Amino acid sequence: MSHPKHIPPILVWLCSLLIPVSVSAQATIVSDSNGTACRTERIEVKRLSDMNTARTGHTVLFANEELTVVGGHTNGFVSLSTAEYFSGGKWQQLQMVYHHDDGFALPLQSGKVLIGGGHEKNLGIGQSHEVEMYDPLTHSFEGFGCLALKRTRATALEIDSGRVVIAGNWYHDDGIEVFNGKDSFSLVKEVTVPRCSPYLLQTSNHDVLIIGNTGSKGETIDETLIDRLYGKSFHEPLFETWHLLKDDILAPITNCLISDETKHRYTYLLPVMNHSGQVAIIEACDTVFSLLPTATAVPMESPWGGIHYHGMIMTDRLSKRAYLAGFDDAYYLRKNDSTRLYLLCIEYDQKPCKLTLYHTDPLPEVGMGSFTITNDGNIVLTGGMLPQRNNNYTPSKAVYMLLVNGKDALTSSKKMSWWWLVLALALVVVAVWLYRKYQTPPLAPPLEGRGTLSEGKTLEGKGTPNEGEVLEETILLNRICELMENEQPFLNSNLKITDVAAMLHTNRTYVSNCINNQRNCTFMQFINTYRVAYAQKLMKETDKKIPEIWLASGFANETSFFRTFKTVTGMTPNEWKAKAVN
Repeated sequence: MSHPKHIPPILVWLCSLLIPVSVSAQATIVSDSNGTACRTERIEVKRLSDMNTARTGHTVLFANEELTVVGGHTNGFVSLSTAEYFSGGKWQQLQMVYHHDDGFALPLQSGKVLIGGGHEKNLGIGQSHEVEMYDPLTHSFEGFGCLALKRTRATALEIDSGRVVIAGNWYHDDGIEVFNGKDSFSLVKEVTVPRCSPYLLQTSNHDVLIIGNTGSKGETIDETLIDRLYGKSFHEPLFETWHLLKDDILAPITNCLISDETKHRYTYLLPVMNHSGQVAIIEACDTVFSLLPTATAVPMESPWGGIHYHGMIMTDRLSKRAYLAGFDDAYYLRKNDSTRLYLLCIEYDQKPCKLTLYHTDPLPEVGMGSFTITNDGNIVLTGGMLPQRNNNYTPSKAVYMLLVNGKDALTSSKKMSWWWLVLALALVVVAVWLYRKYQTPPLAPPLEGRGTLSEGKTLEGKGTPNEGEVLEETILLNRICELMENEQPFLNSNLKITDVAAMLHTNRTYVSNCINNQRNCTFMQFINTYRVAYAQKLMKETDKKIPEIWLASGFANETSFFRTFKTVTGMTPNEWKAKAVN
């Protein structure tokens, strides 16, 4: 009698005991003005170590896998010439060359960070020409150039390897300039209307759109008029009804990208609001702008009051989810000393998109600062203005992480207490015993064109597998491995199981069953082991930077690369490289 194919429920239960659950899902339902239900869930939040310096007006980003904050100003509205990066559970402070309060900091494909502009003096006065480059590998800064225009509250976007477009200004002339990737900045085009902290959106034909509704002096401008790097400006009627949320862009613009830029497709999500105060999401693809269809309206109220949405949309392209952050309205209006943080989760891969409103418990010392998304899909808030105090003169140094995915790769410890380790090992032993007891011997169909199995059994025959069936799978696996080693199809980020089946003149079912049975993994896990091995080879034998390596190894995006590499090797790429080189 054959054993059941499924794993027994007791084994699933035992294994589940080994998986820590960090997300608390206390679900409620909130309704929009039409009575349509939107699910609301409580999530856990972790307060990380405070930054060394309270700051606002800073930029937050990831450089060499390290959460990094750059510039801003501190108590007394004093401009900062320092940056900090988070490592080993603590913030490490660095001295920059110049001050960059309300400047820009842009991670480049080279792995370095271009930093420029900001206020010339304390109290948010004036604009700056100053530019420097940050190397996260050595944690060093080098002043090297001068912007074509003095700028503050500008936005920067890398359009190809090294070249950067910059636009936007505050109480000064505006224009579009380009950094050549080496040492010079050139003003290439006037703008139709000056803007403060505009969106810069790349298009598939290598153009850049400049969009915003705030002028260089804080005034509301006609945002239906969109400037372009190369083409003529044009009008977008959708912005007559819907207007971009007024928040400075203090994180890389690629945070709101949902498409794969390696394929030269650029689709962004932008938060907008109409005249009645209802928030919605716009999908921007090249010069086409449309409202993102959602299953429910964006909730403007929680069970505790109104919600003030803030900042850019942040996308987790691996999970196909995007997030828009918010605060309690009462906190924003300086009526409360603490606030809940909100995250509107947008499952943009579905149409209409499912919305879920996550919330935390009330939190103290929350600054209205810069949000960013980590490589493992959590959301981090660093510093910012404290609304209940004197705004720019007393910023926060607090850092909060919203555990959307229930895991914290930034601060998780690799050590376990001895009792938990003993329990884990005991459960693993029991789980393995039960798995072997109930596991079905591998069974897979033969290759196409092999009409019957050995001992006269047809393809439809029942019973336990025999040596002939196992041999067929072994032969097919050898052919798959030879294909991977000789042709390297895994370097194509779009590789599908049907592609491999076609190359081997078989079908996807046979390939899938073969890999599942012979290697005990999925097709994608099997392919990713080759991609990781190829990336390791590049790290050992070349001087390529991490962004070049994941692109060359067949990964669709940086997030997928980091997660997969850590899963396969147990180390981050940089940890592995440091160990391999030494």
